[in-house]
Amino acid sequence: MVAAAISIAIALTGCTGLLNFAGRRAPAPAPIAQPAVARAPRRDAPTPATPSTPLVAEPIAADPPETEPTPAASDSAGVARLVRLAQLWHTVALHHPWVATRGVPWDSALIIAVTRVRAAQDPDALQVAYTKLVALLHDPVTRVEPLTFADPASIPVSVELTPDSTTVIRIVPSAALDATDSAIIAQVASHMPARMLLDLRGAAVRDPVAQAARLDAFLQRTEFAQQAMVGTITAPVE
Repeated sequence: MVAAAISIAIALTGCTGLLNFAGRRAPAPAPIAQPAVARAPRRDAPTPATPSTPLVAEPIAADPPETEPTPAASDSAGVARLVRLAQLWHTVALHHPWVATRGVPWDSALIIAVTRVRAAQDPDALQVAYTKLVALLHDPVTRVEPLTFADPASIPVSVELTPDSTTVIRIVPSAALDATDSAIIAQVASHMPARMLLDLRGAAVRDPVAQAARLDAFLQRTEFAQQAMVGTITAPVE
């Protein structure tokens, strides 16, 4: 009995140990140390100092007004000559073979010719300027020839009716614009057609500005302009 009691005690002791082991909890993990973050101390914005005296903008001294320059005389004729010079220079630069193959200083030639062409006051001076320009090409075939105006015979004003009922009025620059021409245009103006074509083509004239003024006076005198045109009409003269 004693031995059996000892065995039961041992057995109970073992079971209790087993029970105590099974009932134990795993120890909690140690907390992970976080790295320390250095923070800059907070600084309050400085309060702006209040000036003892208010700030006042200093006045700026104004310069005396400049006088307007004297307007220069119009040089529309000189500008027109420069436009034609630029057209000629561009054509030669693109199409003359010696500019590309013989190293002709064509750009420098234009700079020199600009002053001469603009300062030319008559056809002779203009011809000299262009002659010196093309001389830099050293091409005997390229030359400047004077423009001659042949006085064409006077052609009277004519009126023609086409098959499509269009009235064609032809007034060439060489027309006399006399009484006979005035009577023809006056008759057209009195019965203005529904479809009309005014043909002003013809040979070149010496003074296009004077010719335009002459034609304008003729159309006003015959009352054709008042009946046919409203506003300003610009037509080429070349």
